[in-house]
Amino acid sequence: MLFSGYIKTYPLPENYLYGTRDNQALESLAISPDGTRIYIGTENGLQQEDASQSHILMLDAESGEALAEWLYPLEDVDGNGLSELLALDEDTLLTLERAYSRGVGNTIHLFAVDVSKGDSPLAKTPVLALHEGDYGLDLDNIEGMTWGESIDGRRTLILVSDNNFNPRSQPTTQFLVFLVGE
Repeated sequence: MLFSGYIKTYPLPENYLYGTRDNQALESLAISPDGTRIYIGTENGLQQEDASQSHILMLDAESGEALAEWLYPLEDVDGNGLSELLALDEDTLLTLERAYSRGVGNTIHLFAVDVSKGDSPLAKTPVLALHEGDYGLDLDNIEGMTWGESIDGRRTLILVSDNNFNPRSQPTTQFLVFLVGE
């Protein structure tokens, strides 16, 4: 069932109100499978900090109270940012980093992070890396990620592009679908 409309407002910690970089503020959002926690992430570091580390904030879904915050180290790639989060289970997030650099093109990295340990910065486990031309793909600006329908008993992971309202971007939205599991 889809829902469209206002649900509620959550207060943010003070450092998020004044320290975000231009167009690199809150970019990613995930809800825990049990619906009790909301995870939000900044695309890049805050102005008062190193830009190479994003922030991931965990909120209580009912009250909006900030329960935990972690630094998330970005890969050292020009133009890189944390674009999306997906909760795999109650303690593990799948992160999507994407970058574009002239002469290199688009790159996409997926990582798993375990938030249950409380470590900050978070340790990342590589899941997938895609570079321009891999598998014959002309990668676009991949910034979205969600679970799709199961196929033959296997989950699908869907990645989707964002054209940033750029008329020079590819004329169509790009979807990449992966079978997950055995």
